[in-house]
Amino acid sequence: MRKVLIVGAGEIGSRHLQGIAGVKENLSISVIDPSIDSLNLSKKRFFEVQKKDNQHVISFSQNLSRMENLDLVVIATSSNVRKKVFLDLLDYGMPKYIIFEKFAFQKHKDFYEVSSLLKKNKIRAWVNCPNRTFPSYKNIKNKLTNTKEIFMCVAGGNWGLASNSIHYLDLFSYLIDSSNIKIVSSEIDDTLYKSKRKGFYELGGEILFKSECNSTLFLRDIKSSKRSVNITISTEELNVNIDESSSSCTIQTADNLWKHEINDFSIPFQSTLTTELADHLFNTGECALIDFNDSSDLHSILIKFFLDKFNKRLEEKIDYCPIT
Repeated sequence: MRKVLIVGAGEIGSRHLQGIAGVKENLSISVIDPSIDSLNLSKKRFFEVQKKDNQHVISFSQNLSRMENLDLVVIATSSNVRKKVFLDLLDYGMPKYIIFEKFAFQKHKDFYEVSSLLKKNKIRAWVNCPNRTFPSYKNIKNKLTNTKEIFMCVAGGNWGLASNSIHYLDLFSYLIDSSNIKIVSSEIDDTLYKSKRKGFYELGGEILFKSECNSTLFLRDIKSSKRSVNITISTEELNVNIDESSSSCTIQTADNLWKHEINDFSIPFQSTLTTELADHLFNTGECALIDFNDSSDLHSILIKFFLDKFNKRLEEKIDYCPIT
């Protein structure tokens, strides 16, 4: 029986747990979180989806204990404690695979240290930026096979420029098959916005990225607006417009005289994604998420940029990005 550990049983962790509950083979599942409320939430959500034909063995605990032969660990804690959880995990049990939630870590050096330990202990790891796994985005990527340059724009109101840019940067990297990307200009709000989570912050404004192949990513978060997130992906021969709130996608192609083709744009639930990722991982040893080291390159672009902005807006100088 394979062993799965989920560390962090809050909103996202409980959804990962629901996904693990849907895995076809029987599993031994452990859920760890110091918060009783979070454990109760995960327990409730697990039994909401647990199927009668599955015979998973599950336990809930506030403390990490020694666990042998872990197959998969999902670390869904807040970013400020994730590195400590990882280091503790190596003391208590050596996993085969790890999925880190985003924003993976708050410091540059954490990525280097974790990468070194992953390599030393022969652990394969990925970061949960799941847009690249969506069938709808895979379909769009298939239409970009002969394209050298793309323009991608993500614009909306209050969507979390600091905490969620990594999702769209990861998607952009996936679409252009490159992580050689840099920030060329920006206009960030002077105001520092408090996050929903205590001790974390958000930013608003605009960031422009360029890739080595001259593709462009433009991110815009208007904090005063309630406008839903709209994503545009354009080339000389293709124009895609995605409205996440209505789950709709309009595609125009030059070879069809720029006529509109309207498609459903489904955004899978995290629980559904985790089921598919875990099933595939157990069967093949491969995962559709971005590899940890590749994601580290993308995180580094944002950490350097955001840290500078936070230090200019906070009264104290810090060496970490207070985003989750």
